[in-house]
Amino acid sequence: MPDSSRRQLLPAVRECLRNCFEHAAAGRITVTSRVTRRWAHVRVKDNGIGLNMHEGNGLRCVSERIAEIGGRITVDSVPGEGSSIDVHLPLHVRPRMRDAGLLQRPGKACRGRSRTGTA
Repeated sequence: MPDSSRRQLLPAVRECLRNCFEHAAAGRITVTSRVTRRWAHVRVKDNGIGLNMHEGNGLRCVSERIAEIGGRITVDSVPGEGSSIDVHLPLHVRPRMRDAGLLQRPGKACRGRSRTGTA
């Protein structure tokens, strides 16, 4: 796994777990991971109250950072039934992304955030 992916994996999972602990009122949280030939995948799933994607910047910032290295985050949330957040990271940085200058700094809302996801 490239260093850029490795450096983003822990903060991404940390932010997902922080949301579960602080906002979801979940009774159960499950973290699973798997690796394929091209991707590392982590799923954080809870049985809490669901996510309001219009509040806060935490997941939005993580999503921007993951996208910068060619990955993606998908969120599946149903009010009252919990949430599932999937983080997909490439095992190999795509040369066109690096060469085209697409590996850039996060947007304004994400700058200045500490490693724990708080300002």
